[in-house]
Amino acid sequence: MRYPSDHKARTRERILTEASRAIRCQGIDRVAVANVMSAAGLTVGGFYAHFASKDDLVAHAVEHMFHERYERFLGLLDVGEPRAAIAKFFDGYLSMTHRSHPETGCPIPSLTSELAHLSEDGRGRLSNGMRGLIGGVTRLLERAGVDDPEEAANAAFSEALGALVMARMTTDLKTAEKILQRARKSVKERLGVADVDTRIPLRRRFANSSEAESGKTETSN
Repeated sequence: MRYPSDHKARTRERILTEASRAIRCQGIDRVAVANVMSAAGLTVGGFYAHFASKDDLVAHAVEHMFHERYERFLGLLDVGEPRAAIAKFFDGYLSMTHRSHPETGCPIPSLTSELAHLSEDGRGRLSNGMRGLIGGVTRLLERAGVDDPEEAANAAFSEALGALVMARMTTDLKTAEKILQRARKSVKERLGVADVDTRIPLRRRFANSSEAESGKTETSN
């Protein structure tokens, strides 16, 4: 049977997606290669056509987590209004949806307790992913005119990360929501975006902004 030219790449992607979800939910030690392959609809015998070992799978899964979660965010850093993007990022990060779905969420809070189980390659990919994410937030803050954007990005993300972990640790949903709500308010006030209403679709907000600028031009003329 002949397969399409991208068959192997697509199969590898399926394995990485299932491994990424399992690692974030169960932890590295509890993830079995056989279970990952089964979840991907494959037999365990085909595993070594894609990865050299479980450590190799985990390392690439770490990279995949960042790509899956943040590819779109990092691809739009120089597009649109930066303050809106900053507010939207932290509103999403500090949401009950993110708190309740670690399997598709930011890999950092899920992997902080897994460092002892990561290979050197895995740690390197985690470090690169975190650096890229903080760099993305830094870029938005730089565009928004925030003083010392790198320091501000590190401080804001550290607070958001801590709040998310605390919200996941508590079993009381009202307490979790309060933790996230307070952190959202604190982070957005610190970054000067507390007044941005992210409930307004970005496309509509940009249109309104363009109309306002057009009106100013016509008035001045």
